[in-house]
Amino acid sequence: VADTYKRTIRMQFKQVQRWAWGASDIAYFANQAFFKINNVPTHKKIAKGWRLLEGHLSWSTAPLILLLAAYPPFLFHTSSYLGNQLPQYASNLQRIAMVGILVSLFLSMRSLPPKPVRYKRRRTFWMVIQWIYLPITSIVFSSFAAINSQTRLMLGKYLGFNITQKTTKSERVHVGELLK
Repeated sequence: VADTYKRTIRMQFKQVQRWAWGASDIAYFANQAFFKINNVPTHKKIAKGWRLLEGHLSWSTAPLILLLAAYPPFLFHTSSYLGNQLPQYASNLQRIAMVGILVSLFLSMRSLPPKPVRYKRRRTFWMVIQWIYLPITSIVFSSFAAINSQTRLMLGKYLGFNITQKTTKSERVHVGELLK
């Protein structure tokens, strides 16, 4: 949490960028695994390397692929059957995924401990809104941050050293509530 909401969002974006900068580990891993003498079996090196590569690539591309992948065939082949049907199939799959998000929301809300008396109902409302914004935030905070970081890594434009601002958010609690 930073001093303002806007700054908190910016700091979160920068934090995800730093995590995504971990794609630089792919080259280090490949060098250590395949060009240095070691006792790790080849199938394990390939599996670990693939997992590392796939993790960083899917982090930056999966939300955008889920959002946009069904539409290029329609744009390039407007008269083909597949080009016309693929967006409908993708839409149905996204509806099913939305049901999964709603089930996760329900389970998440049910697994929370009872709400303290000092918190109002609007706090629960904002928790639900966060789940509704999940598709948007996964694109902005996951995909865009990772693409930005990995592109900068590829071009040699380093992120530099940024200190993430951290503050505490204190709330006034009556002494009587603490004694209950």
